[in-house]
Amino acid sequence: MTQSTSDRYGLSLHTSSPAAADHYIRALDAVMSQTYGALDEFRQAVNCDDGFALGHAGLAMTAMFGFNPAEARIHLQQAQAKAEGISRRERQHIDILDCWIGGNGPRTMGLLREHFQDHPRDIVLLRLAQRLFVAGCSGSGTVHYPPAFYDMLKALQPEYGDDWAFQGT
Repeated sequence: MTQSTSDRYGLSLHTSSPAAADHYIRALDAVMSQTYGALDEFRQAVNCDDGFALGHAGLAMTAMFGFNPAEARIHLQQAQAKAEGISRRERQHIDILDCWIGGNGPRTMGLLREHFQDHPRDIVLLRLAQRLFVAGCSGSGTVHYPPAFYDMLKALQPEYGDDWAFQGT
C-alpha cells in the first residue's frame, strides 16, 4: 500500500516504505551537493519499494546527468509505469524529466518555470534548471543565461532562505 510521506522540503513522496523515502532524501542531498552517492541511494530507494515512481525518476535523472540517455529512458519508463496514485507534483516531475530526456531543452525550461509557480521548493528540479541554463542554446535555449538564471533564483529565494542546497545552486 502506497502512503505519502514528505522530503525535507515538505514535498510529498508516495512510497510504501519509510526506508525508500529516507534513501530518496539522501539521494537528493547527494545530487544537490554534487557529491558521490546519489545513484546508490536512488537504487536503494527502489530496492525498498519498486513501486516508488520518484525513486525510478531519480535513477533516470542520475543516468542522464551521467550522459547515459538509453539507461535514463529505461528508468523513466519505470517511473511512468509506477505513476498511478502519485501527486500532481510528482507527475509533473516525471513529465519534466520525460521532456528533458527526450531532448527538448527549451520546452523543458518552460515546464520548469510553470512547475516552480506551484512547487517552488522542488529543489532537485532547480538543479536540472541550472544544468539547462549552463548548457545554453543546446539546453534551455537561453543565450544570456546568467541574468535569466539569477532572476529565477531571486524569485525562488524566499522559499529557501539560507538553505545550504539552494545557496549552492
